[in-house]
Amino acid sequence: MRRPAFSVLLLCAAPLSAREPAQHAPAAEAETATRGFVRPNVPAALFTHAKTALIEPECERIASFLARHAAQQYTAAVLRGNAGERSRGRLLLTVSLHLQPLNASAVHCGQRWADGKAPTLPPPDENLRLFSNFLLSAARRQADKPGPAREALARILIRLAADLDPENEDAVLASELQDRDGHAPPLRELLEGTLGKDWR
Repeated sequence: MRRPAFSVLLLCAAPLSAREPAQHAPAAEAETATRGFVRPNVPAALFTHAKTALIEPECERIASFLARHAAQQYTAAVLRGNAGERSRGRLLLTVSLHLQPLNASAVHCGQRWADGKAPTLPPPDENLRLFSNFLLSAARRQADKPGPAREALARILIRLAADLDPENEDAVLASELQDRDGHAPPLRELLEGTLGKDWR
């Protein structure tokens, strides 16, 4: 089963692997090739190990993989000013920084892109299928103790698992089911920096 290519409102609606022309995300509308990449807006980290069912090494593992994957997959397009790819790259860095605010790979990638330069990061050092399955497992563990941060993180991890590995049928099915059931991940709010403001 392959994840279908959705029309892109922003990355929150399209698979990371999609390469079709995208509509601009609200956070990226003003971001032109002349302005350059705008680094993620993370006023407060929402998904650290203290707030979720992840342990600290798992937060680092996910954050580093996502940042290095973003650097590997999107740098050329980001530096060309492609708005859709910038949104995709920014989402991965945003999730990274919410998991681990000072993650070295995410900070480095965001700064280099903002400076109009290519990051100098190694590629992800994990098999993509293993990592995608790990994201699914991590998402399921968030249900152990219900709460808005855990619920949002679970939805985001499921979407990322499917988008990063569209050949992973378990991940694709889980993502499609949550979207069908009205539980799409809050990626727009995450990118805009408004997610969590109404959490108690």
